[in-house]
Amino acid sequence: MILCVVAIIACQPVVVPVSPTNAQATTVAATVRACDFVPGKSVPAYIPPSNSSPLPTPVPIPMTFTNIKIESVTLARQMNLYYQIDGDIINHYVYADYNGKDWKAISLKYKELIQNGLSQTDFYLALQQMVSELGDSRAYFLSPSGQARQTALAANNKLAGIGVLTSPISDQGQTINAVNWVLPGSPADKAGFKPHDVILKVNGEPFIGTNDNTLTLGPAGSSVTVTIRSGDMAQKDVKMNISKVNQTSLVDYCLVPGTRIGYMRWEELKYPSIVDQTVDALNQMSGLNPLQGLILDQRMINNSNYTVLQLLLGLFTGGVQGSFVSNRVDQNLTPVPFTANPVTDVSGSLNVPLVVIQDETTGDAALFEGLLQLAGRAKIVGQTSKGDAYLQYVDDFPDGSTLVLPSMTFQPNGKIPGYWDKTGVIPDVSVSGRWDQYSESNDPYLAKALELLMKK
Repeated sequence: MILCVVAIIACQPVVVPVSPTNAQATTVAATVRACDFVPGKSVPAYIPPSNSSPLPTPVPIPMTFTNIKIESVTLARQMNLYYQIDGDIINHYVYADYNGKDWKAISLKYKELIQNGLSQTDFYLALQQMVSELGDSRAYFLSPSGQARQTALAANNKLAGIGVLTSPISDQGQTINAVNWVLPGSPADKAGFKPHDVILKVNGEPFIGTNDNTLTLGPAGSSVTVTIRSGDMAQKDVKMNISKVNQTSLVDYCLVPGTRIGYMRWEELKYPSIVDQTVDALNQMSGLNPLQGLILDQRMINNSNYTVLQLLLGLFTGGVQGSFVSNRVDQNLTPVPFTANPVTDVSGSLNVPLVVIQDETTGDAALFEGLLQLAGRAKIVGQTSKGDAYLQYVDDFPDGSTLVLPSMTFQPNGKIPGYWDKTGVIPDVSVSGRWDQYSESNDPYLAKALELLMKK
């Protein structure tokens, strides 16, 4: 039983020192690309506000179970696991009122169901449904097969195949898979795939298979035909060979033509090496002339490592930003400070004017921009993001199953616990548009961010 930082597979702390030599300004590298958006020439895409909508939270369909006669030894094992899960929720769930649910009644209902006899498969399904009745997507139960499946998916390396990362987004209530990252040198990169493209099918089948694997994964050298759509262009089929792709580039950055404004976008903020790559990007963009503004793009970031977020915050501000705390008076949990540390000025990064872009696809990384906003260091452009930062309580059971519960919520300095839980992180300037409805060359979010910085 452990308290774990959300979205981290391993819960040990990550220590990533920033090399002092990396923080020194250098001449700008010839490899710094010019952003596709050109002030005065590019025309931002217009998207009606109604066309921008978050991915709907799936509502589980209540299952019905058939009671059967089972052996007493099996029933005893099942009841033991039931009592452990019930106790964990009573003692460790973040909300003392169980998210407004009558947990006593819920628990009793499933206790009686299990006591009347369930097959092992139905037993695990019943436990999943019991936990889901909290109405909190952050609380979930994984059966042994579900836990094994997650481990296998992680080991499978989602970056293998054609070299893209995708995220599900909502298109008029339907889920589509948009490209948010293309690995340099990958088959997708060589085929001209870009962020904002949408993958429709693979070999004529849905991109996500029935086992939740992307159909672009397979033996190296095998061929796939990918149906893709770019912006308003008609869909097209692209044939390519699958290959093993090394994940090396975690930061995309460019200089806005005709300005000293930089733009930076990260892959998922959970890898320690992203800190040094960010330092290098800041130095490369600054060269011998400090940046006059910097745009940090947090869209399409689903998973974050809070240790990495603290290190990145230390490039733009400093000090204790708040703490993870318990919402419950009956828990004696010591607050866990969240500190921007070490404070490291990289080519003027501690003072450069900042604008952060976010939208409904920004996950717990919204803690980053929310704190910069509260500190007066950055303006936020885009849409309200969830902002539900929390720490997890994880219980791994002997049978291979796992229970995950939100246990501690975030309290910014001078604010109430769970300050953003209900409202989300609210932008200073609202912009509409889904990731797949524009490209970097006509990005309305980027246009608004530039407008704010060029007024300074």
